[in-house]
Amino acid sequence: MEIDFRELRRKERRAAKRGSSSGVKKTGVTGVTATGVGVTGVGAWDAQSKSTAGDGLGRAPPTPYETELPRNTLSDDAHLVSNGDLKTVYYAERFLKQALGRELLAWLQALPGGGDSNDPVATQNGTWTKMVHANRRVAMFDSAISRLPCILERLCRTLVSVGAFDPSRPPNHVLVNEYQPGQGIMPHTDGPAYDSATATISLGGSDVIFKLWPREYDDEEARRLTEPTLEVVLHGNGSLVVFTGDAYINHMHSIDEVLEETTSMGTKIARGYRVSLTFRHKK
Repeated sequence: MEIDFRELRRKERRAAKRGSSSGVKKTGVTGVTATGVGVTGVGAWDAQSKSTAGDGLGRAPPTPYETELPRNTLSDDAHLVSNGDLKTVYYAERFLKQALGRELLAWLQALPGGGDSNDPVATQNGTWTKMVHANRRVAMFDSAISRLPCILERLCRTLVSVGAFDPSRPPNHVLVNEYQPGQGIMPHTDGPAYDSATATISLGGSDVIFKLWPREYDDEEARRLTEPTLEVVLHGNGSLVVFTGDAYINHMHSIDEVLEETTSMGTKIARGYRVSLTFRHKK
């Protein structure tokens, strides 16, 4: 069933007026009220959405969030993950403020559920869809279909402000993946439909090993005999990984389908629940 975003926005505006008159308490996250999560799903956030240039009613565009990054900036010195000639991966173990991470996860978990599908393209905008072949849920937000909810719009602006995306090609598409313990994703590329830059935020608490493979090793047997070009432990409490250039164009990325895994340095990681948000600029 299609979500009527306009009706949701109208309902939220009415609720916001009632809340302001009764003194609704705000949480620690800027611009988010205590009624914002789990009440009207996408509409609770979408009611606050404003375009980059404002909405024509004198209201300012949404401001970026404050992050845990020093000076709110991804830097070569602090965040560049290098392995040989591959120098186009950035990782920040601490990116989202903890309060925002909790609010974001709660909002995602409260999204309405959709049906089952084997085709990610068939995923309805703003709802959970069960991917039958992968046995996990995904949710998609595409600004070409409808304006992004405010929390995602602000995160997109945040990723631009910290330097993860070019301001002329900001993220406009968000894919959310929910992973239960032991679930992962096979080596793949994000493809030519997007600009060659991807940013992923991890929530839910579980750590995973994010692996990059040369594209010529798309055969499973060949990968068994080959080490990944790069592996990064993604922490599940608001971390950020950004890969672009060579890492995007000439490499595949994957997460193993295991309950426990070990890094190349011998660190063991027990896999649990994780939600990832992948931001891209769709051409």
